[in-house]
Amino acid sequence: ILSQHMLAFARGGWTRAPAFLTSTPSLLSFSLPLLRSWSSGKHTIHATDTGSNTNKINNNNKTFQRHFSQSAAHPMDPIRELLETECPKFCMNGSALQILSTPTEFYNALVDGVAAARHRVCLSSLYLGSGPMETKLVQTLVENAQKNKSNPAYRATVLLDHSRGLRGKTNSATMLAPWQATFPAGKFGLYHSPTLRGLLRFLPSPFNESIGVNHLKVYAFDDHVLLSGANLSHDYFTHRQDRYILFKDRALTDFFCELVDVVCAHSLRHHQDGSITGPTVHPYRSPAPEYHAAIARDLLDLYTRHQQLGVNRGRAVDSLSASSKPSDGPVNVNRLDATKTTATPTPTLT
Repeated sequence: ILSQHMLAFARGGWTRAPAFLTSTPSLLSFSLPLLRSWSSGKHTIHATDTGSNTNKINNNNKTFQRHFSQSAAHPMDPIRELLETECPKFCMNGSALQILSTPTEFYNALVDGVAAARHRVCLSSLYLGSGPMETKLVQTLVENAQKNKSNPAYRATVLLDHSRGLRGKTNSATMLAPWQATFPAGKFGLYHSPTLRGLLRFLPSPFNESIGVNHLKVYAFDDHVLLSGANLSHDYFTHRQDRYILFKDRALTDFFCELVDVVCAHSLRHHQDGSITGPTVHPYRSPAPEYHAAIARDLLDLYTRHQQLGVNRGRAVDSLSASSKPSDGPVNVNRLDATKTTATPTPTLT
């Protein structure tokens, strides 16, 4: 599922937030045909049931067919096997996950997380609003940058969509001007869909946003990452309900921050003086296949690297679980520190 969305992103951007980035464990892309099969009593899942999504799940279609053409004792077994063998694995304590319930909790988590950050802040969204609550969030970014200016390890990244982020005279870029003035070393990326090229670039706002936008929602502070479908705007801070899950886990936070870094590296860069520059392989000036290949290569490299790290983390957990007797009591997850999977000092492994 992760590789499916990465390839979709490389082809021109997501038109809506993908399930795995909005904290919704949905298999909607191929769940309906599978449910029809299961409801009729069939437990053999064939690759043809997935329709056009088959070749998007993995670069190697044979891998997908291998998992989904075998009979299973339980209908979810092929999906579980696919996820375990083809996707990065993140092992964490159950207490490291916190579900937020309201827009107010979401906003407070953002402000408090940015304020408390000591070595990194990473924010990726469609856009940043221009109201008082957004101003307070930017001011918190400014104060945090000032507080950490003597820390050489401190870094801050903001990734927004180019079309939506520059809409209007007062926009995301003008809102972030105080932060850029305070912390010029911060990265401010504006994702530009590679599909928005040629005559399509003359589409007026907001119609240009219909071609493709950045819907990557990642809000990270140090070793915590908040995944949501919510934008950084007043509606989502006050009354527009969304999903919000806060993960207090270094490995997962590393992955999503690196994902944002990769997309940011292939996006336009907004500078302190208001100028905008592009990467070497430009999203709309370079040939589209060249851009697609460049971003896909880096995304798949990230994916493969964390996939291997996940295998190592899984082996560590399996080894630790096998060596623990029932009479030993709860397992201390800090014994997994060799793989840097979590910094949560809690006593039970979930």
